Amino acid sequence: MHRLLVAVALSLVACGRAPPLSSTPSGHQWQSELQACPAQLAGDGSVGVSDVTLSGDSLTLTVQHSGGCKTHEYGLCWNQSFLESNPVQAQLRVLHQDNGDSCEAIVSNTLTFDLAGLKAAYRAGYQSQTGTVILRIGAQSTRYEF
Repeated sequence: MHRLLVAVALSLVACGRAPPLSSTPSGHQWQSELQACPAQLAGDGSVGVSDVTLSGDSLTLTVQHSGGCKTHEYGLCWNQSFLESNPVQAQLRVLHQDNGDSCEAIVSNTLTFDLAGLKAAYRAGYQSQTGTVILRIGAQSTRYEF
């Protein structure tokens, strides 16, 4: 998984800009911009997602996992395609790097991600300034309207 996050970070830096990092009060970090999912993203199931909310273009979710001894890193990715339905759907995935944390406390963090890139892709692909997308994040889903 570490190689995965490094590859994502390098690809974003190679595009001319480093992704912005945000930090939780406990020091955990995440990339707040929605990223493209790597082609070989394996499912690890190490992060639970709850409390998914939207405010404008900001998606806020709570993640839970084991740990507590090291700093964890997070990201949110999208395979850059829409599932054709009415309304269309987008499958999002939480990226999680535990940095070798083998502790077993339950850690919970609230993360906020910017969906402006997904909205721009919808507008370009569907030639419409307004739209509705059902966002699927694990077992959670929410309706994104703009």
